[in-house]
Amino acid sequence: MNPETVINALNAHSVKYVIVGGFAAVLQGARYITQDIDFCYARDDDNLKNLLQAFGTLHPIIRPNPTLPFDLIALQNNTNFTLDTDAGEIDLMGYIDGLGDYTEVVKRAEEFEVRGQTCQVLSLEGLITSKSALNRRKDLQLLEELKSLDALKKQGKA
Repeated sequence: MNPETVINALNAHSVKYVIVGGFAAVLQGARYITQDIDFCYARDDDNLKNLLQAFGTLHPIIRPNPTLPFDLIALQNNTNFTLDTDAGEIDLMGYIDGLGDYTEVVKRAEEFEVRGQTCQVLSLEGLITSKSALNRRKDLQLLEELKSLDALKKQGKA
């Protein structure tokens, strides 16, 4: 996984996105191993076009159906995508359980710098809300660490 390449491409094409999921947890201080990077993205027409331009350089393949083209029609008709790209595995999500769509998710985001690139990353509070709503085993394991990090942050120790 090469998050820097993806973030550079998204920023270069003015894509509206928030980093969510395991990589957001890592950026927030969690000791979590993730094989992909998850993004919540705005679904307005301009952003979908910008997203396509950004991902054009990464040669995306839709994992469950590699014959399906990753194009504007696919983006308009579907919300979530699991992609294999030149930069690694990427999950694109138009909706985050427990939080909602991009307009709601971005309200819970914080600005971070990742190797010289500014990006929006889901806050600890947002990650806790989302992971609680998912109720999957791997999310519940991470949830305890996120709660501990959040408590330390609120005490000014993180």
